[in-house]
Amino acid sequence: MRHFFRTIRLVFHALAAVCYCGVVYPFISQAAKNRYVRRWSSKLMAIAGVKMQVNHPERIIARSLVVSNHISWLDIFLIYSHFN
Repeated sequence: MRHFFRTIRLVFHALAAVCYCGVVYPFISQAAKNRYVRRWSSKLMAIAGVKMQVNHPERIIARSLVVSNHISWLDIFLIYSHFN
């Protein structure tokens, strides 16, 4: 039953993004777009039950290259939720 509710939350989260991107997204600034994508990605990770652990956050500077081995679709949103 828990899996069912998580799936429903994921579907509604995705549908809300589609509606928002079609109506509001084209008319907001780039900074507002970045904030929205970061919040949306963070919420997606929470719904999916993904927890992120950053080792040595002091090494991450403004102009860093983040490399991922792209195991699944989640890593894209994980990077967005933390580094956008």
